[in-house]
Amino acid sequence: MTELKAEEYIIRDLFTDGRAVAVPLEGGKLEFLAGPVPGDRLALNPESGEVEYLELSPARQPSFCGYYPSCGGCSVQQLKYPALLALKKAQLEHLFPEAKVKFYPSSEASAFAYRKKFFWHYDQGSFGLLRRGSHQLIEIQDCPLASKALQAATKIFQEYLRRDYGQLGLHLRQGRGVELSFLLVLDENRLKLEANGKRGIFLADLKSLGQVGQALAEIAAAFKAEGLDLKLSGINLRAKTKAGENLGPRTFLLPELNKLHEFSLAEPFSARDFADLLLTETVLDRQFKILPGAFFQVNPQLFAASVEAARSQLGKVESALDLYCGTGAWGLSVLPRSCRYFGLDIDPLSLETTALNAAFNGFTSYSCERLNLKRKSLDIAPVDLVLLDPPRAGLSPAVTKALSNSSVSKIFYLSCHAATLARDLKNLASHFKLEYLSGFDYFPWTMGYESLALLSRVDAEE
Repeated sequence: MTELKAEEYIIRDLFTDGRAVAVPLEGGKLEFLAGPVPGDRLALNPESGEVEYLELSPARQPSFCGYYPSCGGCSVQQLKYPALLALKKAQLEHLFPEAKVKFYPSSEASAFAYRKKFFWHYDQGSFGLLRRGSHQLIEIQDCPLASKALQAATKIFQEYLRRDYGQLGLHLRQGRGVELSFLLVLDENRLKLEANGKRGIFLADLKSLGQVGQALAEIAAAFKAEGLDLKLSGINLRAKTKAGENLGPRTFLLPELNKLHEFSLAEPFSARDFADLLLTETVLDRQFKILPGAFFQVNPQLFAASVEAARSQLGKVESALDLYCGTGAWGLSVLPRSCRYFGLDIDPLSLETTALNAAFNGFTSYSCERLNLKRKSLDIAPVDLVLLDPPRAGLSPAVTKALSNSSVSKIFYLSCHAATLARDLKNLASHFKLEYLSGFDYFPWTMGYESLALLSRVDAEE
């Protein structure tokens, strides 16, 4: 049998998951390979898949983490940061060839220890992250992308969690400043821990309240021994019936270790009832109360940069609709306090927190309403500006149609997936044009980034 000759390829680009786009030098199909970087030239054996590097890219560097590439946290450690940044910018420019794109990098220092939120996994004595492309756990002691404070807290919890608690996860979040607070939420055998800029600790169900009290005392003592200045704040429990029926979360406050204040499942849950004990995040000159488990950007430095960029393009705005408002951090950071603010979201508890944050940040005219996703149509009230920060899937047809039929003159669109942003802007092109576009490297050492687009209505110019 004749052995097939190895084919030569040049690497031109990287796919969204970090795989290299290998272009054959003598015709043939593209290949997607893990490991190569743009500028590499290689020979690929078509039978075995074995790769032989013929020429290495000058932009290549050694990986900085001993767990790479087995760990799924990073996808592109082998490319120098300036080259990775240029690649992301080029991809954004390719999607929007008519736009003048500015790309905001992480600083050299903040490309490491930048993550303020982290999710660890724990399974039968093993502690770490998931192996790339699988649900298999790979043991990891620490991560150079976690903030220094989270690295210190992780060491404490690694020791604490190496007990018989089954299969758990550890979710950390830290805000600005030296003071931290922590949130742990147990949800279907996953334990989450979040750290933030307000002192305090929220702890989840560890099988019984007695164990919770013991756990809090042990964790507090460990933090104190390590010089982490924390005080205990509250507990979040997930209640179940004896038959195993999930009754939803049961929230407790803990101003002191021996004084639990229960919010019964039969009573409406109110963020205002314990606003002083909620986690607090700071964005430039604004502060936000964050509910346990609520979404907040993992990279506060780049989030602040995107807010500043939006403010620079804002102009005069007297009224605004914040669609997909969450806890209000995006819209309430960008808008002037004198603006009439309207928030829309699917989660009533998030809306209540948005209203709390609007008042907390000095907005005097605001309202928040629930977005009904079952409705096929959506009416947008007359406002000067709409702010969008949708999930990765982008805008639904109903939202796209509502924006097209509205009288809105400007849209700020913050996107975590540039391809869906391009699709949505194409669908809105009959009514809006792109005025401004920037990229923000929220996620160094991956191919992920955020994009900020400013759209203006073309109908208004006619």
